[in-house]
Amino acid sequence: TLISSVSVPVPDDQIREQVKGQLDLLTFKIEQMVELAENKDIISAVMDSNKRFAAMDDANAYIAEKDLEWIKTPMNSPSPFMSAIIESSVSDLLREKLVIPTQDFGDVSFPEIIVTNSFGANVGQSDRTEDYNQGDEGWWIRAKTVSIHITEVAWDSSAEIFSADIIIKMVDEDGNFIGVLKAVTPIREV
Repeated sequence: TLISSVSVPVPDDQIREQVKGQLDLLTFKIEQMVELAENKDIISAVMDSNKRFAAMDDANAYIAEKDLEWIKTPMNSPSPFMSAIIESSVSDLLREKLVIPTQDFGDVSFPEIIVTNSFGANVGQSDRTEDYNQGDEGWWIRAKTVSIHITEVAWDSSAEIFSADIIIKMVDEDGNFIGVLKAVTPIREV
């Protein structure tokens, strides 16, 4: 059987409307995540975490140890350490933003949201991440110098979707880097 495809021209106005709709949706998503990154309770928790890590003799060794423990722990049985982060008040705030009902866009979803401290360690997460240390990830490293960026489309294995993630540099009231918020955003066809 021979299958052929037929190309149907799409009017320029229709394409412009589709692109405008996608840009409006992206703007909405970014605004929601910036608001979350500026949440006073989240910022307070991130700054407290930064203080604890700064007081450690070797924060990087601690992160490496916890990261290894995290990776080795079976997916369906989180350790008490993991549960403390996943069930924290910060994680609760993140889960509140996983699905945002709107009139204009329907239900806007973020399959995963993560907040880290300035060392790259998870402070809050909507669900279990693949690892504890985000500080070695390209998106996290870039966030230290770029206020907001969107990653290229890629497979997100922990959310199990293709996404272009919104990355927000978190800062204190003086503009100093304190952490990063990452929101996994599913890709929709235009």
